[in-house]
Amino acid sequence: MAGVEQVPEVTQSEAPRADVPLRILIADDEPAHIEAIRRAFEAAGIKFTIKSAATLRAYRELAAVEPPDIALLDLNFPDGSAVDVLTTPLGAGLFPILVMTSHGDEGKAVQSIKSGALDYIVKSPETFAGMPHSVESALREWKLILERSVAGRSLRDSEARYHQLFEAQSDAILLIDHSTGLIIDANVATLTLYGYDKDELLAKKNVDLSAEPEATSRTVRETPADPTRIVTIPLRLHRRKNGAVFPVEITARFLIWEGRSVHLMTVRDISERIAIEEERKLISRRVARAREEEKRKLAIALHNATGAMVVSLSSSLLVVEEELKHGNASRAIRKVAQMRKLIKEVSSTLKKVCVEIRPPSLETSGLAGTLSQLVSWFSGHGNINISYSIDLPADFGKKRRSSEIIIYRLAQEALTNAVKHSKAKNIQFVVDYDCDKITLVVRDDGRGFMANKPSSKKTSFGLDIMREDAESVGGSFRIDSKPKHGTVIKAEFPLRSRGGG
Repeated sequence: MAGVEQVPEVTQSEAPRADVPLRILIADDEPAHIEAIRRAFEAAGIKFTIKSAATLRAYRELAAVEPPDIALLDLNFPDGSAVDVLTTPLGAGLFPILVMTSHGDEGKAVQSIKSGALDYIVKSPETFAGMPHSVESALREWKLILERSVAGRSLRDSEARYHQLFEAQSDAILLIDHSTGLIIDANVATLTLYGYDKDELLAKKNVDLSAEPEATSRTVRETPADPTRIVTIPLRLHRRKNGAVFPVEITARFLIWEGRSVHLMTVRDISERIAIEEERKLISRRVARAREEEKRKLAIALHNATGAMVVSLSSSLLVVEEELKHGNASRAIRKVAQMRKLIKEVSSTLKKVCVEIRPPSLETSGLAGTLSQLVSWFSGHGNINISYSIDLPADFGKKRRSSEIIIYRLAQEALTNAVKHSKAKNIQFVVDYDCDKITLVVRDDGRGFMANKPSSKKTSFGLDIMREDAESVGGSFRIDSKPKHGTVIKAEFPLRSRGGG
């Protein structure tokens, strides 16, 4: 603070209004000098109030109680020098200070100005008479100083906000000199992305970051010198400090920055996006493959169930036709009875195929009830002991309809493999859940096989379909098996949907 110790509640004085008396604080141990200044202001017709002090201590006390609009200080006092109460830089104080001295001394004048005085005045009758003009000029200059100070603070605040925003961005942002291609600034995200420290990065050109230097250089060259135009490049390959290459998306824009033509380049690592897209494509292929396999199974099942019977029915109809032509009605009637029996068998077989594809009990009994029926059916159609435990959320089928049928099919396939192929004597079947997932486990004590090397392409393909079925609804599938040590099939399914299902 100019003239007093810092008082936080007090703010810098602005130029006084015309209708408010000018507040002047004079510190001088010569009463005659104070009186001469008072008369000069009276003669000028200026409204004013003057408070005076004969020592620096008294000056400090008065300025602390009521800061003036301007202070006039003698250079030397018995208890110190005016330089002791000046503040630098100019404008940092609460009000302007003019230093007065009885003896002109260029060295002291320079010291006073450097220390924070707005002006240095040599006392004389003429300078006292012209003091209103000197004060008026000093107040105008002080107002300009304050305006520049406010503008400077505003600029510094703006730069600080820009810097905070610049550094807070999660994408890499670089400023690149248009003519040289040199990187002139970069945010923290850029350093993290490429693995360089700031000094290393600012010694490079933008093409040094690229695994396709010519393509990146062309991007910058072709960016229009128009701040309203933005160029987006969807895919480029860049290189980290450690040599790793990764895909990026680049957005470039031309700017005038601190008088220089630059390109503001935003670089986004799209490795994860590409990986997700590839995974999506893989899942789509798996789903399509699973659907084709389901169609193949359905075609085989329908063919096996109805093929021979349809041929038999066709032959029987021909026989009936011949018998009727020859008047053998009794024989024709017996043949029709046989055909009715055959049609009943076809109907029963078709119903069984439909049940295997999607049991109607899923709609009425839910997944838990349907799995219980499935286990009971296998228990009654083979010389094998099946122990089971089924525990599912009551509303599971309503929330995860697609997972429901997949779990059923995996259970059905696992039990079929254990009963038909493993020669197991015991099967343990468990369906359980916790807060995050549902787990299906089918364990048998059969002959087993090398899980990483199935005994046949058919077996391998069947296991792949089971795995792809599980993954198609966000689940996982694992099989553990060794020859003579049985087989364990385990599938897990998330209870919370990841985007559907």
